[in-house]
Amino acid sequence: MFSGSKVIAQYSVGQKPKNLNKAIFFSNLMHGIPEEILSLNVEEINFSDAELVKNLIIKLLNLIEQQAQNNHQLQEENQALKDEINRLKGEKQNIIEFTRSKQ
Repeated sequence: MFSGSKVIAQYSVGQKPKNLNKAIFFSNLMHGIPEEILSLNVEEINFSDAELVKNLIIKLLNLIEQQAQNNHQLQEENQALKDEINRLKGEKQNIIEFTRSKQ
């Protein structure tokens, strides 16, 4: 199982995890990931069943594509926020310079 699953399990059943930030991080990380992948146990996979392995690989590739799209969207949003912060800082600096020149 995924290494963060114990923390998620604690968080989801209402027990207070030892590290709440870690629980929130893993909770956000797991968002959108199908339960069958989260609960996947490698020891129980029948690698002799080609159809089963093929379906698993397809699901994992779809998940990777989805996560890549989410990552790209978040990077664009992060850059837009950085640009807005810099724009606002620039406006703040201009106001400070304007008030200094008036004195």
